[in-house]
Formats: sequence, C-alpha cells, structure tokens
Amino acid sequence: MIAFLRRTIKAHHISRAALIAGGLAAAFVFFVAGAAIRLLIGPLSLGPFGSALPDALAQALPGLAVRYDQAAIQWSRDEGRVDLVILGAKVYDSEGRIIAQAPEADIDLAAGPLLHGKTVVQRITLAGVELTLVRTRSGQLRLGVETDKDQPDLFKRIADAVTKSNGNTSSLKEFAVRKARIAFLDEGTRLFLVAPDANLRVTTAGRDLKATLDAALEVSGQPAHITGEFNFPADRKPIRGAVAIAGLDLRALAGNAEIFAGLKPLALTIDASTTFTMQGTHLIDAEFGIGGKGALAIAGLRGGPLKVKAMQIDGRYSASSNRVLIEEGTFTAGGTTAHLVGRFDLLRDAGGVLHGVAFEDHLDKVTVDMPGVLAAPLAFRDVSARGTYVPGSRDIVLERVSLAGNTISAEASGSITLAASRAPAIEMKGQIASLSLRDLLHAWPLGLASGARDWTEKNMAQGKVGPIAFEMHMPAGLLDENQLPDGALKVAFPVANAEVNYIDGLTHATGMNGRITLLGDTFGVDIDGGRVGAIALGKSRAVIANLHLPAAPAQIEVHAAGSMTDILTLVDKKPLGYPSRFGIDVTATKGAAQMDLSLNVPTRKNLKVDDIQIGIKAAVTGFAVPLGSKIHLSDGTMNFAIGNAALHATGTATLADSKFSLDWQEDFRTQAPITTRVTVKGILDNGGRAAIGFPSASVIDGPSNVVATLTGHRGSLSAADMTMDLAPTRLTFDLIGLNKPQGFPTSARIAAEFGPQSSLRSGSIKLSGPGVTANGSANFDKDGHLVQLSFPVIRFGAVDDFSLGMTRGPSGSDIILRGRSLDGTRLAAEGDSSDAKLEGPFHINVRLEKLALREGVAIAPLTMDVAGIGERLSALTLNGAMGKASLQGAMMPQDAGRRLTFTAGDLGQISRGLFGFSSIRGGKLDMALNFPGRASDPPVAADQPDFQGKLTLRDFKVMNQPFLARLFTAGSLGGLINLMQGEGIAIDKLEAPFSSKNGVLDINNVRASGPAIGFTADGYIDRPKNAIAIKGTLAPLFGLNSFLGNVPLVGKVLISKEGEGVFGMTYSAHGNADQPDVNVNPLSVLTPGILRRIFEGKMPNVAQAPSNAPAPPATQPAPQPVPPKP
Repeated sequence: MIAFLRRTIKAHHISRAALIAGGLAAAFVFFVAGAAIRLLIGPLSLGPFGSALPDALAQALPGLAVRYDQAAIQWSRDEGRVDLVILGAKVYDSEGRIIAQAPEADIDLAAGPLLHGKTVVQRITLAGVELTLVRTRSGQLRLGVETDKDQPDLFKRIADAVTKSNGNTSSLKEFAVRKARIAFLDEGTRLFLVAPDANLRVTTAGRDLKATLDAALEVSGQPAHITGEFNFPADRKPIRGAVAIAGLDLRALAGNAEIFAGLKPLALTIDASTTFTMQGTHLIDAEFGIGGKGALAIAGLRGGPLKVKAMQIDGRYSASSNRVLIEEGTFTAGGTTAHLVGRFDLLRDAGGVLHGVAFEDHLDKVTVDMPGVLAAPLAFRDVSARGTYVPGSRDIVLERVSLAGNTISAEASGSITLAASRAPAIEMKGQIASLSLRDLLHAWPLGLASGARDWTEKNMAQGKVGPIAFEMHMPAGLLDENQLPDGALKVAFPVANAEVNYIDGLTHATGMNGRITLLGDTFGVDIDGGRVGAIALGKSRAVIANLHLPAAPAQIEVHAAGSMTDILTLVDKKPLGYPSRFGIDVTATKGAAQMDLSLNVPTRKNLKVDDIQIGIKAAVTGFAVPLGSKIHLSDGTMNFAIGNAALHATGTATLADSKFSLDWQEDFRTQAPITTRVTVKGILDNGGRAAIGFPSASVIDGPSNVVATLTGHRGSLSAADMTMDLAPTRLTFDLIGLNKPQGFPTSARIAAEFGPQSSLRSGSIKLSGPGVTANGSANFDKDGHLVQLSFPVIRFGAVDDFSLGMTRGPSGSDIILRGRSLDGTRLAAEGDSSDAKLEGPFHINVRLEKLALREGVAIAPLTMDVAGIGERLSALTLNGAMGKASLQGAMMPQDAGRRLTFTAGDLGQISRGLFGFSSIRGGKLDMALNFPGRASDPPVAADQPDFQGKLTLRDFKVMNQPFLARLFTAGSLGGLINLMQGEGIAIDKLEAPFSSKNGVLDINNVRASGPAIGFTADGYIDRPKNAIAIKGTLAPLFGLNSFLGNVPLVGKVLISKEGEGVFGMTYSAHGNADQPDVNVNPLSVLTPGILRRIFEGKMPNVAQAPSNAPAPPATQPAPQPVPPKP
C-alpha cells in the first residue's frame, strides 16, 4: 500500500495539498478571529438568516406576537457564551396590545430542526425588562404602559396563553425575565413597590405552567427580598403558590401607603411566608407565618421604644368563611411575654368590597416587665379583646377589653382611631376591680400623670382602692403632647384605710377614707375622715393641678378637730416648729380646737419647708396656755390664722379673774426688727395683777381698764406700751403716802423694753389725772429684777410733791426721798402693807420740808436716815419738829443687840398726827426698844421675842376718849365721865412694858396714875388680826384710894398690886381692836386688894392670840364603807 502510494502520489502533489489546506485553515482562522472581534465590538446581525425567526417566535408563543428591531449573535460576558439575541423586543397579545418590552431577548433554538434548516424557539429570556404593574381598584392587574382601561387582566392573558400553549401549538418550553426592574402600584391603597432586580422564570410542566420569582424589593427606600413559586394550571383551575418575604420594614410600609399608617409605631423587621390558592384575582385560602423583631414605639413610653426580641404569628385564611385564624402567637419584648390566639372576620359589602375586620383575640401567660414604664412586673392570666377595625375610617371599635391578673383585673370598651404620623384618638370607658394601693402603683405607668403618681408613691404608704372607673376622651395626636386636658382622662375610685404623709416629719394621717379623682391634668383626693394621731380629720381635700408642669404643687385642705395639746404637738414637729418659736410648752396647754389646714406642697424631691405654702385656721375653746413661769391664760376662745408669712390670732382669754381680748400678729418674713405685735384689752383686777406680778391689793385694789401693745421679734418681746384707766382703782402706798380713792380719774401709761428671752430690762411710767403728775423710769437686770427706779416728779393731790429714787445692787437697796411735802396720814394706818416691805439690805434717806400727818399735824422739817435688812433695822437717825416740840429717834448698837429710842416733845400732837387720837392733850413720849442681835443675824428662836421695850407717857390729859367713856359707863363712874368731857382727866405717868413676836404685842404690868384715876392692864394686842384681849383694874380717886398702899404690910394686902387702890373695879376688853367688847365687874369694888384677884380670873396670854393659834388639821376624806365580800 505504501509502495502504491509512493508510486501514485508524488511530492509535488503533497506540496500542493498542503498549500491548499493551509490556505483554508488560515481563512478559517481569520474568519473566526474576525467574527470574534466583531462579537466583541457588538452584536453581529444575522442578516437574511433572521427572516425565519418571527415565524418561529409566533409558533413558540401562540396568541402572542414578538416584534424586534434586529436579530443578532452576541457575546455574553456575564455567562461567557455566544447567544442568539433579538434587540428592541416587544411582546403583543392577539389584540395588538403590548405586554412587555425589553432591550434584548435571548433566544434558544432547538438543535435538531436547525440542522434540517428549521428555526424552532424553545426558550426566551427577556433581559433588562422595565415594567410598571398597576392593580386597579376593581382588582385587575394591568401594565402601567397601557392606556386602555378596558384591557383584560394580565393574569387572564397569561392564563389564555397557557391554555393555547397546552394545545401543543407552541414549541416554547421556558420563558424567563432576568435583571428586570418592576414597579408595582395598587390604586386602591396607593401602595407602591419597586423591584430593582427581579428574576422570573416560567416553564412548562405538562399542561401547566410553573413560575418562580426571586426579586429584591424596595419599600420606601428600605430593602427587602421576595421569593415565590407559582403553579398556573390549564383549564382556568385555581392558581397555587408560595411566597416568602424577608426583611420587610413595617415603618417603611407605614410610610408608603396611608392604609398602613397605623403600623408606624411598629419599628419591626418581619419575615413572612405563605402558601395560597387563588382563583383569578381572588384569594381562596392561605396559610401564613409571620416573625419579626425590633421595637415598639408606644406613646408616652419612658426610656424609648420597647425592644422586641422575638415575635411569631402562625395562622390561616379561608375565603369561604372570610376569616383569618391566629392559631399560635408568641411575643417576647424585654421581660414582657405573651401567648396569643384569635380570629379576624373580614367584613365585605354586597359587592365583595372589604369594609371592616371583626376580631376576637385572647392573650394568656402574659408577663409585662417594662422597666421605665412599670414599677414592677405584672402578670395576667388572660387578656382578651373583641371589636372591629374599619379601614375606611381607621377606627378600632373595642366592644370589650378585659384583663384578669393576680393583682389587677379590669374591663373596658371604646374605640381607637389611627392617625397618620400622630398618636391615635381614643374614646374609652372601663373599670378596674378593687386592689391595694401598692398594687395600683405597680400597675400605674410611670409616664402617666407622673406628678400625681410620684406623690402618691412617696406619701401614701398603705390603703385599699377601687373599684376604679376610668374614661378617656383623647383626640388624635393628644398623646404626643406634654399636657392632657382635664376632659381627656378621668379616673375615679374610693380609698379606704389609707396612710398619707402630707409633710415630711409630721405625724402621718391614718385610717383615711375618701375618693381619688385623676383627670387629664388634675389629681384630686376627697377625704371623708381619718386621724392624725389623736386628732380627728373631717371633710378634707387635696388637689394637684397642672400635672404636666414639673413639681406641680399639691393643694391640700384638711379639717381637723382635737385637743390643743395634740394639735400644738403636731405643728411643733419639724419642719414647722411653731410653738417652739414662741417658747410655748405644749404639754401645759389646754383647749379643744377645730382646725382648717391649707397646704401648697410642690411635688418634688428634696423639698424645703420654705417651699411649702401653709395656711392654718383654728378655732379654740377652753384655751389655756402658760406664758412664762408666772403668767397663765385660761378659759380662752381664740381664732388662729397661720401662714408662711404671718400669724394672726384673735379672741378672749382669762388671766386669773380678768377677761381680756387678744390680738396677736406675727410676721415671719419681714427683715424688720419688729415681727411680733400683741394687743391686749380688758379689765385687770386684783387676781389678774397678782398673776402677772403686779402689786397686791394692799397697794392697788379694784379693776382697771387696760390697753396694751406688746412688740417683739420672732416671739420674743422687745417692747410694751400699756395704758391703764385707774379711775375705778384704789391706789395705796403707805411708804410714800400715796392714796388714790376709787372713782378718782387717773390714768397710767407704761412703756417697757425687754431683753433676751423676753426679760424686762427698762420701762417708763407716767401717771396723770386731775392734780396727779408722776413721771418715772425703771431698769431691770437680766433676770427681770428691779435695779433702778427714778421718779423725778411726783405730785399727787394738794399735799404730795416730792421725788423718789431707788437703786438696787449687790449691797442692797438705796432709796432717796426728797421734796416739798409728803402725805404721811397713812404711816400708822391699820393693816400691814406687805408690798411696802423691803427685802434684803436697804438704806433710806429722807429729806422733806414737811411731812403732813392727820388732823393738820405736820413734821416740818423732817430728816431721816435708816438702814436695815428686810424688816430688821440696823441704824436710824430721825429729827423733826412739830411746832415748838421736837421729834427725835435713834438706833444704836449694843453688846446684846440694838437699842432704838424715840422721843416726842408733844404727845398730843404725835398721837393725833400718827394715829388720829384727838383725846390726848400735851404730854411727852419716851419709848425704848431693844432688838436681839444684829440685823444681819438669823431670825431669833421661836420662843424669843422679836423685840421688847417700854413706853412711858408723862403729864398728859385724856379728853373724850371713847374707850374710857365706855369703861366708865360700865362702872357707873359718871363723875369721871363728866371730868373727861370737861377739863380732862390728868395722867401723871403711864408705863407700859411690852414685847413683840410676829406682830403680836405682849403687854404686862401696864399702870397709869393721876389725881382722879389709876388703872392697870395685862394682855395682848394682835396686830395682824386686829384683835385685842386685856384685863386690869380701874381705881377712881387714885390719889386718895392708893394712900393706904403706903402703909407697910397692910398696904400690900389692901392694894395687892402697884397702880391699884384699896377700892377698884376689874374690867376686860376683848375682840376687834376697833370696837372691843368691854366688861366691868361692879362687885369687885367691894373686895379690897388681894381679894380682887378672885374677880379678875385668868389674865389673857399671847399664846391665845388668833395669830398664834395652831393651824387646823388637814381635812381627811370620810372613810368609805367596805362592801361585804360575796
């Protein structure tokens, strides 16, 4: 063979064949390279080859027509292959209406027919399609590029195409859309969606068509993704499919179409899936699942939106029943969990148009734990809602909403109207079952009426509330505002056994019963009764208005009744402390008070007492209060008005027996030095003066009209101004001879200044009246004791005209009396003025031109210098003159004590001037008193006299003496009476030894003698009690009667006692010293001397004096009979 070939084929034959083959190869390479370069440059037109393509496309798409600008071959960089493409493709239906258009379409031809020269299209892929699909209000789907409103539904056209393809007239096995941009508009809802990258693939499956969808979505600019599978059966059978959407933003959906605006608070991203069956454009049934997470933006929620961790709802829909069933739902947001089942019934009109959704849902296993919204978690066994949603008006009509929980249960009904970009409108009424106050606070949202809630939580410790009725009338957008008007919300409920802290530091109010009302911007509490400690509360009210304002004030009005002690104890607690401000001992107060308390308390933390506006009005009966250690007001009727700025009290009170009207004003805020002003008006009597330390009745006696104004600072007195009408008052001050009778018009003006702790420091005194002028001043030490008194001018009546000065220091009191004249008519008056006594060491220096005494007697001039301690004199010098007679006195120290001597040259004048005894004429007086020890020594022993002495009177006559007249009459001594009424009875000498103890004079061996009479006396004179008891003997014709007494031995027997005669009568005088009972025994005249002792009886003894009588024993209660034992 090889040999044959060698013989046949020559070398030149091979060379020529190689050249031809190389040329062909080169041509093919150049063709392929040229074609590749051309493909790279752009599509390569098929030219005449493309004329068979339209028929092939018409066969592949029966009922549709595909028209294009050019058919070409194109290199696909994305897929790395060469495709047959048609450029400028448009798809038309049988009526010539455009269905779709694309810049290009990929065509796949069947290989077998192509080898036989036939063009059979099996696959068409439209690339870069841009479609706008419009769902009409009637539910049809059409292309947005179409203008014919009567065009058939797109689904119908697809179904028609499917039907024709099932007649085996089509060669097409697959139709696809790749990288399409599709816009979708729902004319009914205005929902507008964009799919910027949509991929659709439709394939034949027997007689049916199957479609798949994979597209990216944009909803108001927010991305999502949708996938789906659809089965389009032949013969117009129902379409079945499954769709899944991932990453759908509900807020974006809410912003896309008005119908979804109610979803705006739902900041949720959801994933949803469904399987469904459709007949034409109508949904027959569906099963769905929705899951999501994100946040819920709830109006008024503190701390921002509620974070939703997970949400899942599974259910199904049936067109035959128009019902959506929620078969399983779970919700978890923070600590809030719930389980949901329910149903939604779609309400359609006769034309099948949806006009409402009826729903009935049940939540169980509900736990609400929302920090920042609720103070504590809440648990509910069941939460149910039944109502209707109306899309047209966007109303949610709630027929019944109920909650059943462990601590709170409630029912409500009403409506909610959704609003675009605003909080919904709410109309709601309901009731919450009774619960404890603590449980109410747990359920009370922190952002709802926060001022009232915060105040309630802080100040109401316990109590029971309910049932709670509530109403809400809120227009759209109101919950977005900071303020709710009162008409928008009303919550009202009774309160029982509540405990309230109205001011920090004060006793809590307990057992409070009443009613609480919460309006949109107002919180109110009406109290029927309760207690604050022992204080009973009556009708009271508390209101917090303007709740939207920070620290909105609580206006509290409280009526209380209780004892003054309890009320003052309450208001004495911090931060008030009113009684302590004024030094009032609340434990010593008495009275029953009716009080109205008004408080304006800002509802904020760290509250200061100055921030609280306080108003107190109180009416007090039986009011009693001590003012210092000595002054006690009682039996008062007072009205108090107390506020932050001032106190004002008016009323009447009794001081001892004196009734006064009081007006007390206190300014708490002024910076002026005077904050306290008290006006006192009334009649001050002896008891009232004694109660405030005024001189006793021995100096001032009877009522006096008083008007006084006291001023001070913060309850401490600084000054006083008092006027006194002394006309009905008797003034008596024996030490300086003042004596103003009752009825004599006189007034006094007293101005005083006070130091720390209201202690009296200084004062001025002015007395005025007809013939009365007295101006003086006084100063006091820090303890309120008088240290200086000065009256430069004292003019009283026609006699008194002098000045008085006194200073008091550690060494005692120093008194200086100077003047023209002093009334001394009461120097020896009856009684003992205790207020004229001096305490402690004293020194008195007197220089007067005249001391006027009784009966026109005067000592002129008079000088006296006296010193002592209390009632005990230590030194005395006295000099004066009564006409030509002198008056002298002196006290000198002795070894055994002190001796006082007093002499008067005219006994008649001194007795008439000092004592008013006008029955003595002439005579001289000598008196010597001996005082034991020194003035500074302690008081003498009880059995020792205070002093003792002897009075000697000489050469005087007694004329018209009443006591002697009664004595002579009783003894039938008419001659002596005539003598006394004539020239007088002469007394040569009277000697009266005496001693004194506690004001009782013990008289022993008093004897008097004269030509016509002699007498003796023994007994006592009780000066404090003004009582007398004396016995003695009266001897007429004493000169002759006593003559035999000079005979030795016989004289003593016949006379028996010096100063008596042989014949004499015994007498006695006892009782009141002014009018004593006088007795004379006439038989005693027949018994001389010693035998008269028989008729005298026992002589009076000082131990029998009334002042020395022992005090009666204390009265013992009568013994009570002991009941017999059973």
